[in-house]
Amino acid sequence: MTIAVTADVEFAITIEDDGVGLPSDFHKSGLHNLERRAEHCGGTCTIVNHDPSGARLLWRVPLGRTNSNRPKSGR
Repeated sequence: MTIAVTADVEFAITIEDDGVGLPSDFHKSGLHNLERRAEHCGGTCTIVNHDPSGARLLWRVPLGRTNSNRPKSGR
């Protein structure tokens, strides 16, 4: 398994493994939550099979975006 994290104009996490990959009819369950959180922050989350075997998850969001749902400070 390989995990990479980068942060420049976007924050990105890439996770790759060399297992058997994802079946075509897999249920996303908890992965749906990752997708929803990325979209909420203006980003994306992709989960795909990786050649020649295994799977790859890429979760990324832009940095510097103001989130209107974030609690405001008391200043």
